[in-house]
Amino acid sequence: MSQMSEIRRVTQPAAALAAIVALVGCTQHSSTEPQTMARPRAVLDEAARLDKAVDTLYDKGKFQDAIPLAQQSLALREKVLEPRHPDVAISLSNLARLYPACTQR
Repeated sequence: MSQMSEIRRVTQPAAALAAIVALVGCTQHSSTEPQTMARPRAVLDEAARLDKAVDTLYDKGKFQDAIPLAQQSLALREKVLEPRHPDVAISLSNLARLYPACTQR
């Protein structure tokens, strides 16, 4: 019987410690999650901003100036999105429309 009470004394503090570690781990995980989500959002926002600049330059006929911005937008999206994501395809399409426009002028 004395062995049984020693086991309880050892396992109860161990269970309490495990619960505390689990709670602290959950709290730390949830506090860092918004930071990791914010970074890709900021990258995608920057890519969208670049796309608007590309459209503006395209409308003004400044195709050579638009190409580096379109390339940068594509690179940003490729960093945070899957290769077959529709937004990556949009960036590729934007870049593709600039090359023929450069040769037509």
